Amino acid sequence: MSDSPLRRVLLQSPAVIATGYLVLGWLWIVVSDSAVETLFPGRTAELQTANGLLFVVGTALIVWALLRFHRGQERAARDAAARVERRYRALIEKSSAMVWVLEADGRIRYASPEFQRVFGRGGLDVTGACALDWLEAGDRPPARAAFLDRPARPAAPVAPVEVRLRDAGGNWRLVEARATDLRDDPAVGGVVVHMIDLTEHRRLERHLIQSEKTETVGRMAGGIAHDFNNLLTVVNGYVERVLEGMPHADPLRVDILEIRRATHRAIALVRHLLDSSRSRERAPRRLDVNDVVHDLRPMLRRVTPETVAVETTLEARFAVLFDPVELEQVLLNLVLNARDALPGGGTIRIETETVDLSSPLRLNGSEIPGGAYTVLRVADDGAGMDAETARRAFDPFFTTKPPGQGTGLGLSTVRGVVERSGGRIHLDTAPGRGVRVEIWLPIAAGLEASAR
Repeated sequence: MSDSPLRRVLLQSPAVIATGYLVLGWLWIVVSDSAVETLFPGRTAELQTANGLLFVVGTALIVWALLRFHRGQERAARDAAARVERRYRALIEKSSAMVWVLEADGRIRYASPEFQRVFGRGGLDVTGACALDWLEAGDRPPARAAFLDRPARPAAPVAPVEVRLRDAGGNWRLVEARATDLRDDPAVGGVVVHMIDLTEHRRLERHLIQSEKTETVGRMAGGIAHDFNNLLTVVNGYVERVLEGMPHADPLRVDILEIRRATHRAIALVRHLLDSSRSRERAPRRLDVNDVVHDLRPMLRRVTPETVAVETTLEARFAVLFDPVELEQVLLNLVLNARDALPGGGTIRIETETVDLSSPLRLNGSEIPGGAYTVLRVADDGAGMDAETARRAFDPFFTTKPPGQGTGLGLSTVRGVVERSGGRIHLDTAPGRGVRVEIWLPIAAGLEASAR
């Protein structure tokens, strides 16, 4: 709406209006009294009365017209401001940007709907809450400096900071926040903070780095394993020749048999390394996880000591699309890890069930998309892991076992196999409450699993 001179006078200069009114009124009285005496001698009193009444009516009409004009201008200004506010509010509320408007003391005056959606606080009124209280304690000082300290150039965005905010589910999410100080702008009167959720981006970044590291280490290990396998083949051949020519009563035969057993174990380990480092032809097919667990139980019983009980609860109702050899490898690795966590004995529980997620499920920072899954769980009641050990549990060649007793490839191989087949893996542990590993495998529709 144009800002005309008349509007500026009417809206901003009431003193000018009052002065003009007095001047016009005085001129009217003087001119009208002189004109009446000249034109109508002898009837001055009656006409002056009519003149006064006319003056009052005219004045009232002028004041009414001015007030009506003024109110119309105010209404138009309010409507224009409301249209602008609705436009900019729609831009914020319909966008994917997460926005805060903070008071000078850090209290939240406004939080965008996208922030409410991402952080699960849609039903909570955040107005008046202190923004810094939601941050991880170590991130509060840099956030306070970025959000609330006066910048050298007001209204200019400051350098972004990365902070961790806890969502409604209790999980920490990494956010890049960029603040603009608009406390001196009458239209805003606060600090505007734009935020971008980096959690998934960083997870994918770590996954890419991990994949590249695994590929590099795998190529190196594959080359070494290939050469070592050739040497073991020669050793094993000579051992077999010695046994063929050795009498059964020879006292050294027991030692040679031990050498052969050790050689076979070394060959199995080398083949495991070769399988981990090279891409063999996979053969995924519709697979009943319950059948795999049931068929593998005799082998699992042989690889666990008598002090360790193996319990199964198989309730999965649908099959998955998976390579049967790889699924056996996954289950065997998980059971062996659980066995090693129970040196004094205990219980290993193997469970399967069908889970239908109506919405994505967030577990320890990773997200499982909605859908139907067969979940394979292997849990032990051992000592468990601390947070740092759990964080590195899937790293290649990371192991908590003494030197010479672990390769550190078990869980790394399991994760690679599971994710290559479209599944997800989740580890749940804490000191004193054992370890539970969950394998989430998408259901292959059209085939029910067998009940056992």
